[in-house]
Amino acid sequence: MVYAWDRPKGGNVLLAGFKEIDLVQLQSWMSIAVVLPPALDSLGTPNLRLLEALQILESIEPTLLATWLQALAEALENGQFDMVYDSLLLQGLNKVEQALLLALDTQDFQEARSFLQGFAHGLRAAAIDLATQPPLSRMGEMVALGTEIAFYLAGSIPPAMTPQAANDFAGAFVTNWANAYRAIEETFGTDAAESFTDQVEAIARHIIRQYKAAIIPFTCGPGCQLLKGLSGFQQWAGLPGSDQSRRVEIIVGSITILCNIIQQGLTRDSFDQPWQLVGIIGEDGTPFDPEKHQNAFIVMRIPNAPGQTTWQMWGLPLSIVIDTKGITIVGRGDHCENCAANVNEILNWIEQALAILDRQIPRDILGKPLDRGIVTYGSTNMDAKGTEAALQAIKDRWGIDPNVAILVWRMTPNGLEWECVGGNCQYFKDEELQKMACKEATGNASCDACEGFGCQEQQGNGGNASGGDSSSPASGAAPPLVDDPSECPPGMTCMLSL
Repeated sequence: MVYAWDRPKGGNVLLAGFKEIDLVQLQSWMSIAVVLPPALDSLGTPNLRLLEALQILESIEPTLLATWLQALAEALENGQFDMVYDSLLLQGLNKVEQALLLALDTQDFQEARSFLQGFAHGLRAAAIDLATQPPLSRMGEMVALGTEIAFYLAGSIPPAMTPQAANDFAGAFVTNWANAYRAIEETFGTDAAESFTDQVEAIARHIIRQYKAAIIPFTCGPGCQLLKGLSGFQQWAGLPGSDQSRRVEIIVGSITILCNIIQQGLTRDSFDQPWQLVGIIGEDGTPFDPEKHQNAFIVMRIPNAPGQTTWQMWGLPLSIVIDTKGITIVGRGDHCENCAANVNEILNWIEQALAILDRQIPRDILGKPLDRGIVTYGSTNMDAKGTEAALQAIKDRWGIDPNVAILVWRMTPNGLEWECVGGNCQYFKDEELQKMACKEATGNASCDACEGFGCQEQQGNGGNASGGDSSSPASGAAPPLVDDPSECPPGMTCMLSL
């Protein structure tokens, strides 16, 4: 049996039945595997045991759970852990113990006790104090989420981490969120910090339920790496420094995109399905870590978005036509208030994103791309200034480059506006570009959008480029499919599921 992991070119491939295999044969099989549907558990088939454990955990009021864990952390420091643990069992901690027995697939109550002791140690090591951190209700929710993360990393089949490593990571995850919460609250206010918390919870739980924590035991697999990148995002926002407000702008915008693209949209269009998360990475392709990376990149994929590319030589089309299976995207959001002041930083990020995109696109054994590729940059702040200057700088740098496609969009009070920069934009239909921009900006592939910065005002306060209005799906998108007429949004045309 051979396990191969080459994410930029082919993802995870498990080969069985070979007595021996050389590198050329391995590359050939990987090139075949990359165009086939993934194995049923490559993104994580439901682990029913773990899901049941998480359901039990989620049935406990988050603040109460956090209070128990904080009491255990304090008891651990005072040398009274077992006494406090036994007392809390009578107050409801036995539910957590029951969930742990399921998650760890054990009947050993001492093993469950040891796991919770390790988690309490993680809280203590992270210096989490419920009395001095963000609001108690949100702190309780995030400590509960941290417990779920620890269960997931240590209780998945196979496990990604040892129980102690999972507990330490979960404690750091919650600490990073708490620091990010304070930084966002100082920059944009409490509502923004609360929204950020909701989005982090949604993203983390999506990863836990949709992605395999590990493929090789005790080796960080797809879901584990996504959680590491998400934790790094939070840590980056919370780090002090003269550029902290700028980092907060990037994180707020990027988390918004991350949360939107994992949502189920209103239609069955492939662009409206939850996109595949490939990575939250730094420049070298590893999970984003602000201690070693300067920039963060979200790598996404729309797996069922076929297209055709006609190759050219000396300006003449060849007869070779390659069918691509999906779209690989490297993106970032930005909640900048004065985007023109950050033009150089934005251009530097796009230049790095283009290089990362080239490495992330899956290719066949001859090196030909199996996906179309595009970089996306979106301004999520409706009140942002200087977005036109940022777009113009991007056009000046890459407008005539025949080898790139950069989708730039911005939210305005009147609706979404987008433009595509670079020669490779020709490989995308306008409706595809609009659907991608809408999905990243709103969570739905259909929205009130039009092509060109300033187009909403020119069209008299909105409407998409094909002459639609805010109640119509994007050009080419099917009307929303609903099970009941009452589910159809006001003013919208819907299809009734029979």
